[in-house]
Amino acid sequence: MKTYPLTGPPSASGVYLIKNKTTGQIYVGQSVDLRRRYLEWRTVFSSGLGATNPALHEAIKNSNIEDWDFVVFELCEPQQLDQLENSI
Repeated sequence: MKTYPLTGPPSASGVYLIKNKTTGQIYVGQSVDLRRRYLEWRTVFSSGLGATNPALHEAIKNSNIEDWDFVVFELCEPQQLDQLENSI
């Protein structure tokens, strides 16, 4: 697993974790473009707009972005995303 700086992960497909460093809460997701997903997450975090996961949105709305890590769990081919995500 790798945590990425503000520039984000590569534009590749894979499974990611969004982890609250304070509470230990972990949200698991997948994307065919991890960089795009990372940038979307940062936008949702800062604006609250476009949130697609109500539980994650509720968890982040009263916290700081520094409390969270966007971690790439594993890169994989797009056809392997469901299997990999479900194995976590």
